[in-house]
Amino acid sequence: MKYLSGLLIILTIFVVNINTAIASASSQESIAENIIQQSVAEQVYNVLSVVPSSSSLTVNSTQQLQVTLTNSQSGSETDVTNSCSYISANQSIATVSSSGLITAVSVGNTNISITYKSLTTSVPVTVTTNLKSILADPSNISIAVGSSQQLQIISIDNQGNTNDVTSNCTFTSNSTSIAQVTSQGLAEAESIGSTTITVSYQGLTTNVNVNVTGVANNGNSSSSTPIINNSTVSSISTNESSYTIDENQTEQLTVTANLSSGSTYNITQSSSYSSSNSNIASVSSSGLITGIGVGTTTITVSYSGLTATVSVQVDNLIINPSTVTINAGDSQQLIINIENYDGTITNNIQQNCTYSIVNTNVANINSQGLVEGISGGSTTATITYNSLTTTLNITVTGSSTSTNTTSEKSLKIEFPVYADYYTINGSIYKVDTVGTIYNNRALIAVRYLANSLGITDNNIIWDSGNKIVVLKGPNNINIGLQVGLPDLYVFNGSTLNKTVEMDVCPIIKESHVLLPARYVAEQYNFNVSWDNVQKAVSITNDVEKS
Repeated sequence: MKYLSGLLIILTIFVVNINTAIASASSQESIAENIIQQSVAEQVYNVLSVVPSSSSLTVNSTQQLQVTLTNSQSGSETDVTNSCSYISANQSIATVSSSGLITAVSVGNTNISITYKSLTTSVPVTVTTNLKSILADPSNISIAVGSSQQLQIISIDNQGNTNDVTSNCTFTSNSTSIAQVTSQGLAEAESIGSTTITVSYQGLTTNVNVNVTGVANNGNSSSSTPIINNSTVSSISTNESSYTIDENQTEQLTVTANLSSGSTYNITQSSSYSSSNSNIASVSSSGLITGIGVGTTTITVSYSGLTATVSVQVDNLIINPSTVTINAGDSQQLIINIENYDGTITNNIQQNCTYSIVNTNVANINSQGLVEGISGGSTTATITYNSLTTTLNITVTGSSTSTNTTSEKSLKIEFPVYADYYTINGSIYKVDTVGTIYNNRALIAVRYLANSLGITDNNIIWDSGNKIVVLKGPNNINIGLQVGLPDLYVFNGSTLNKTVEMDVCPIIKESHVLLPARYVAEQYNFNVSWDNVQKAVSITNDVEKS
């Protein structure tokens, strides 16, 4: 009986599932049928129309399409221009934006396909030139084997306006064994004979007759002197003889041919470039220099046997922290050092930099390198020191979680007492004065100790007459110490808050003031510990982990 009861339950469930499946299938068929009917109705009753229905443009001109959906039953019209998708059959002739704006690129014919839901249509596009002709200067050249001649191509439009289009033309030599021609129009003589160079631009062509001789025009045999505009090129020069750049920073060379006639000609695109050390700086075929790594290199510019050199020095601006994430209302002090081309380090130049923020509604940076969060968002800062430029990414959260003026960022500062460096979160900073141990206390040079705690050089005050050091720190906490005395004075602004009696005094070593690391750091709520094996002071702050 138990077995029969269980079987009935199973059968009941099975029947219910079957009925549900049938109902579901019926529902799906109904949905599918509705979709088909809607699609058919869309195609029968709705029509796409485009204005203009065909487009005739000149090179570089644009035209906006307007697409209308018309219902043939109701007669209603809807502008669907911004709801369509657009595809150009040949983007080298004309492109089309997502909003239906056609841009003519080059002479020719293509089609723009337009789709709105299940409806499609197309617009034929014809692109012509607005130019009347192109001219080559010179149109006839006679050069010796091994020499070259720069061509200049001038376009003339229907209104008589002219333009130098040399860099945008295509050049073809009918006989490359007699004369070759570069993509920038430099004709190079290979062997005695005659040939023609064909120049094309926007569907227009012109020819240059080339006669290659065995003797140069000046009567000297096998002259390799290049000729531009019927004048010989005396020398080539660059816009700058040297550059000092940062890693990833770029600079564009401009190369000029100095002609015997006294005039000049831009040959930047016709020159070739090489770097003596591409691990330091690279240079593109168009003369764009990019800093790669710290050091020096030489860029050599060549043009038809003539050369010019440009020296490049690559330094590296080191920003600590390398990215900034703070809350609105909080701030973060930047520490900026330079890794120089010769391997030396220049520390704490943040007050000598200039700062530019893309979006000042998100964050700001003052002249001392203090980043201040204003409102939630992301932005980029450009930091410049002399000719060096780098960028800093800044993210600001929407609300402040701290009343402190400095951001709550986890820091670990290490001072190996006898080393010529210290570290902040693993980043190494060189020092020119090592610390010492005095009365069993670690003493660190005032500048490096203060900088590591976020106190910039201009907030370190030294009274040489009285041998007094004042540190103007964050949150308006200022401290004062005097060489040879064990008292440390803590001020809230200009009001004395407390006096701390130390068991060691500040000292002077090799003309530098050294301060007791523990007593100074603790006034700014840092934790200080001592690694007796490494002989290093470790300074950390307490940041609650979320």
